[in-house]
Amino acid sequence: MYRFYVDESDVNEALGEITLKEEDYNHIRNVLRIKLGEKIVVCDGACHDYYCSVKELGSGKDPVIAGIERMELSKNELKPRIVLYQGFPKKDKMELIIQKAVELGAAEVVPVMTRRTIVKLEDPKKEAKKIARMNEIAKAAAMQSERGVIPQVASPVSFKSIIKEIGDKIKDSGNSDSPKVFGIIPYENADGMEASRKLFKSIADACKEGGEIAIFIGPEGGFDPEEVQLALDNGITPVTLGHRILRTETAGFCIISAFMLMLDED
Repeated sequence: MYRFYVDESDVNEALGEITLKEEDYNHIRNVLRIKLGEKIVVCDGACHDYYCSVKELGSGKDPVIAGIERMELSKNELKPRIVLYQGFPKKDKMELIIQKAVELGAAEVVPVMTRRTIVKLEDPKKEAKKIARMNEIAKAAAMQSERGVIPQVASPVSFKSIIKEIGDKIKDSGNSDSPKVFGIIPYENADGMEASRKLFKSIADACKEGGEIAIFIGPEGGFDPEEVQLALDNGITPVTLGHRILRTETAGFCIISAFMLMLDED
């Protein structure tokens, strides 16, 4: 069945119907050539999958309306929020990183400006345009992988500010009964693979019912030693990803994939 996304406000439970997005009208009528009565799935981006039949197709700007037959909670989301804090790479690497991170289960991707970041975002209009495009890529990846939410790409942040923010969250979560927050950063001087496997398993076990996992990946050239030390000082745990040197666009996938295998439910 074809799958579409709407906002929660587009779902009218009382009438048992959903108004689809105007941006999808042409695709529904003229590309997919969906017929009245055809079955589709509509997701509200909040983990609710509505199994519907098309009841009104209209034309032009007339709304396309689907009648709700049943609702199921999406099973395609991991319990913890995995957030990828990605050192901003050159050229179009960020678009590939966003696409694959979303397919693998990341809840959010945050571009991070580090000491070794080459990309400069000095024009607010160009930055807004770039972030808007990245969010379109995230949406397309969410649709392709049938996610229950559409992960967001945030505006770029500085490494120093976000490390301190996550460090505070880690500290607060350790002093309360609230969902736990963990942060990890690949580091060549981290303990060996056995230590990394144990760490990944302990984090996954602690996040079976929720929580947050913050993954920090450097740009080309990696993090500056002082940045790594700042991360460690703020409770971020170093890990090794093996003997091979991974590109910036590969390292995040490696970590998210490891958690996906441990956290995805049958």
